[in-house]
Amino acid sequence: MSKRTSSKDLDKRSGQSFAWDRRTKVFSVGAPGSYAQLRLVFAGEGALAEVELLS
Repeated sequence: MSKRTSSKDLDKRSGQSFAWDRRTKVFSVGAPGSYAQLRLVFAGEGALAEVELLS
């Protein structure tokens, strides 16, 4: 396992809501780049059905 040296927030949001279950909502990164690892952090209640990362 590699040692984590630092992290950088690519996007940070709060107060997001969805009109119905299983809705697809697109989020873009303002300054995309190349990363060896990505970590998604979800705070609060809710459920996630699927994540799709596109390059």
